[in-house]
Amino acid sequence: MGIKLIAFDLDGTFLDPKKNIPPDNIRALEEAAAKGVVIVPATGRIVGGVPQQIRELPFIRYYVTANGAFVYDAQEDMQGWISRSQRYQAFAARMMTEAFRRDDRMVSNAIHLFIDAWPSGWMKSIMDCKRIPKQAYFAYRDALAPLLVSLRTDRFAYTAGETIQIEAFLCNDTAKSGAYTLAFELYNEQNKLIQTGRVPAHADACRAAYIASAEFPAETAQDRETLTLRAVLLDGNGDVVNDTEQKMTVFQDVTVVPNDNVVILKLEPGLHTVAGETVTVKPCGMLPLHFVSRKTGHPAVDEFKEQDFSYWYDAKEDCITPLLDTTFTVEGFTPILLSNNMDEQGNWGPVLAAAEKLYEGKHYVICQLDLRQENPVAKRFLRNLYRLGTK
Repeated sequence: MGIKLIAFDLDGTFLDPKKNIPPDNIRALEEAAAKGVVIVPATGRIVGGVPQQIRELPFIRYYVTANGAFVYDAQEDMQGWISRSQRYQAFAARMMTEAFRRDDRMVSNAIHLFIDAWPSGWMKSIMDCKRIPKQAYFAYRDALAPLLVSLRTDRFAYTAGETIQIEAFLCNDTAKSGAYTLAFELYNEQNKLIQTGRVPAHADACRAAYIASAEFPAETAQDRETLTLRAVLLDGNGDVVNDTEQKMTVFQDVTVVPNDNVVILKLEPGLHTVAGETVTVKPCGMLPLHFVSRKTGHPAVDEFKEQDFSYWYDAKEDCITPLLDTTFTVEGFTPILLSNNMDEQGNWGPVLAAAEKLYEGKHYVICQLDLRQENPVAKRFLRNLYRLGTK
């Protein structure tokens, strides 16, 4: 029976003592791949720590990283990245367009780069080079309805017992004024209608105006629940003219109990020594980030969903604040949260936003997210970090 798979270590094995890749090693991988052998790097590094020369090899799909804690599927992650990036673009496009429409000072806006010029996937375009619409195309279409109900909120996560408040605006780009009714419908995760309300709504021609705020208690019978607020604009005959919805997640409150775990928050840029390892902290390559990836398989993030680590609202600041303005790299730590940044050669790759290591009987955790803000996900995540190693 022939060899089906080759898994190989990097440091001290595949790499030479100067951390370079001998050309003979690359040729050996290419020859094995040509025979149908599956090639899998297995390393204590994170994916971003794998040399660029290896990551560019087209026949490598899987990476076993972080001492076996994480298996990275490059092919699956690429398809997932395309889907998630288009979903994010659609969300941002609608949020931005509706913000422009709610502001009476804005009389026009333009879509930059409507169609991809070639198969590259420009971040601003809303149709690919084959004229197939991306998700953002439909987001723009809906946000540009002549008579639009727009819901505005900075909060997407609440703690049970708080009051949810969402502002409703009516944007009228037509030359006709009219009287309408705005109906609010609140649904729980089982799509059961749990609260309703109605207010009169007058639409002045070529104007946008605040109509009312939908207020209701953040109540849930389970640990986390997604509530959906639907706003429906009705004409004098009771027919639907326009409608929209906003989803919110309600969490039960938790208690953070510090213990012997060493939880280090927000290291300054530079070099640090933590748990016997050198930690390199760098500012984010472009701007502070409003999202990080929880796709590490770490138990501290098992309970969370993808959207939980994005667009954090800080109750103390009363606004959406960035999750991350610095990232770090370090050997010997297990990833908890991932982000992206540039290395010394200017190449983009995965880096760490949070990671942990068991050292001399204690769990050491480095986290570059600001977990001291008043946010239910931040509080719950901090609780989980202190729970590491406990039953």
